Amino acid sequence: MAKTQKGSARNKPFPTLEKARNSINSLFFDNDKHDFAYLKDNLKHKLRRYQESALLYLYWSQIQDNADEQYNQLLFNMATGSGKTDVMAAAILYLYHEQGFKNFIFISNTTAVVDKTQENFFNSSSSKYLYSSPIIIDGERISFNYVNSTFPVNPEENTIYIKLTTIQTLSNELNDPGENGLTYDDLAKFKIAILADEAHHFNVDTKKSNKKAKEENSWESVLDHIRGLNSANRQLEFTATIDVDKPEVYEKYKNKVIYKYDLDQFMNEGYSKKVFRLQANTDNNQKLLNAVLLNEYRKRIAKKLGIPNFKPVMLVKSNRIKTSQQVEQDFLEMINNLSSADLESFILRNQKLNAKSRALSKAYEYWLSQDLSQAVAEIQQDFNLRTTINVNEGGTKGILSDSNDFKNLNSLEDENNPFRIIFAVAKLTEGWDVLNLYDIVRISEAKESITMNTTNAEAQLIGRGARYYPFVYQGRKSYTRRFDTGRDATFENQLLETLYYHTINDSKYIDNLNKSFDKMDLIVNKDGEYDTYTATVKPSFMRTNFYKQGNLYYNKTEKVPDANYASIGDYGINNLTIDVDYNQSTTESNLHDKYYDNVVRESDVRYDVVADFSNPSDYRLIERALARNKFYRFSTMKKYLPMVKSIREFITSDDWLGNLKVQAKVPNEYNQILSPFEKLHILDNALKIIQKT
Repeated sequence: MAKTQKGSARNKPFPTLEKARNSINSLFFDNDKHDFAYLKDNLKHKLRRYQESALLYLYWSQIQDNADEQYNQLLFNMATGSGKTDVMAAAILYLYHEQGFKNFIFISNTTAVVDKTQENFFNSSSSKYLYSSPIIIDGERISFNYVNSTFPVNPEENTIYIKLTTIQTLSNELNDPGENGLTYDDLAKFKIAILADEAHHFNVDTKKSNKKAKEENSWESVLDHIRGLNSANRQLEFTATIDVDKPEVYEKYKNKVIYKYDLDQFMNEGYSKKVFRLQANTDNNQKLLNAVLLNEYRKRIAKKLGIPNFKPVMLVKSNRIKTSQQVEQDFLEMINNLSSADLESFILRNQKLNAKSRALSKAYEYWLSQDLSQAVAEIQQDFNLRTTINVNEGGTKGILSDSNDFKNLNSLEDENNPFRIIFAVAKLTEGWDVLNLYDIVRISEAKESITMNTTNAEAQLIGRGARYYPFVYQGRKSYTRRFDTGRDATFENQLLETLYYHTINDSKYIDNLNKSFDKMDLIVNKDGEYDTYTATVKPSFMRTNFYKQGNLYYNKTEKVPDANYASIGDYGINNLTIDVDYNQSTTESNLHDKYYDNVVRESDVRYDVVADFSNPSDYRLIERALARNKFYRFSTMKKYLPMVKSIREFITSDDWLGNLKVQAKVPNEYNQILSPFEKLHILDNALKIIQKT
């Protein structure tokens, strides 16, 4: 698994978010008072737990007395694939029904996202449509009207007006208005809610001398101007990638972030496919044929399980258009000329080479047990010129810039869509919501330029491809992984919930790729049973007898059963009380130096209980401390505590921490009550002690 290093963004305070969370979690806030029944009734998709939370945080902000000043611009920082558009669709109905908004401006920086959103909001026959049809609130039928220019002065009853536009078009309209064009004076007549998608494009995170930064800063000014035309106006921003490590961006958003839902949490909670990396030294055709065999193996598994219309899709990623075109031509020629003898020879030749890949080993084993003539016929039927789409675009154009490509790529899950393989140079940009992508093949190219920008784009591509495909199994559609545990948790079944990234085996590239995964908290596993380490030695050492004739010994390891570690005591933690020295540097000048020596007389200190794990009222503090330490992510804990079934069991069970008491060893001269922040810091240290043990 890629080592997930949490960026400093995780530790930065977001006061509005914290204030909302504390208020909503307090005894004085009735969480059940606002269940958003009218939203659930009118949305096509069932709201997920975290989506409901996002809406609850929005609701909290808008019922505050100072909402017009403090909460008129808010950001939802939610993981790619987590359904930000569903939250946006619900927010429109909420603002309309409870805050009296009838006029909305949706903006993005690409026409692809605008076109996709038009399908989402207005085309009720589209598979991507977000609402139930018809929309009914309090017995009244609600209509959506598309706005070309400005909003009507005399609007119709029960009607929501939405203007969808790119920020470039809106900026041009307002800053250089033509005849009958939109002006700021027009917009000043209305109460308007701005919905800014992929909002990271509107940040001032680059130097002012940069031409593009100046342009984007002007876009930001346009939005600020519109929002300032009416004190009741609102601006809701949505993005998965907000670079708050940059001081300018953090200062802008620290009081505007209203909800966060990070990618690793999204993946750990089962809302995405699992992601595995397959790295190989093979040539492109071999890599592609491996991907085809794995892709077709999934299709056969789905058929065996009675899953209807399961169509796994492949994406072939190159850096250069010329390379992509050549690889496509070579691929189609290879498939067209493939014979059963060729396929058998390929599998037998690669079985040993790829023995460490569990996925490929299982696929080879399966295909060798099948009629390979029939297998070749199916492969040639599924992968040919008719089922191939090439969306190579250079420059700044996105993968969805062509309208025909947009329709084809935005409906890949549809039964009548024939495409199985996509060749692309552009990254999987904002606006592509494909769910049935299962294999991404990274093409090897001469003069490979391996930069962090390259791998960052590829990490984003994988993150978007990891969206979960909600196929129907045993008559039920699920939006979370269902084969992680239980009697159906076989490796075969899990392939239906796993994305494989077939990549090149280059040490610098892999290192950069892992850093890119860490940067965006993308959990990627390595499909293999070993890691390869390399080292260089000095020429002088290579000439020694020790190097030439010496022997290398290693100890044989013995597998210890998981059942040997069924309680916290099995890890050597038998004392049910942990005492942590209190050392708050901000009070150092007020206390005698003896309190900061490691030798402190017992008579000089008192013991304050910070957290009692048997007391449910302490769970909120405990859960917050656990969330701050990446070791206590359930996926990580399972590696070290295989018998733990859940975080809740770990906290409450007598076998684990259920009887633990954490105490602070506090100098008597420090006569103040420990603050919640101080308690949290002490509990952090106690959990680190447990982690180390």
